[in-house]
Amino acid sequence: MLDWDNNGMAATRFPRDYRAKRLPIVELDGGRILAAEADFEELRELGLDTVRGAMDFAGGTLVREAGPRTTCRVEGPRTTFFLKRH
Repeated sequence: MLDWDNNGMAATRFPRDYRAKRLPIVELDGGRILAAEADFEELRELGLDTVRGAMDFAGGTLVREAGPRTTCRVEGPRTTFFLKRH
């Protein structure tokens, strides 16, 4: 429910009404990686379901480098992922 002020603008809003709908998340590698549940199988197929696999992954296209941090675009068979390492 909104509470309207004299200008017709909503003075009170409920943050939960504007929060993005979240996808179910799974923990991989003992909780060291969080991933959307729907992406789990593809990440496993790419070898990105462990921290060691993510750090050793040699594929993808480098799209950002900031000091020791890198972001690579990884084209999977069904989804595009952005692998952020630091």
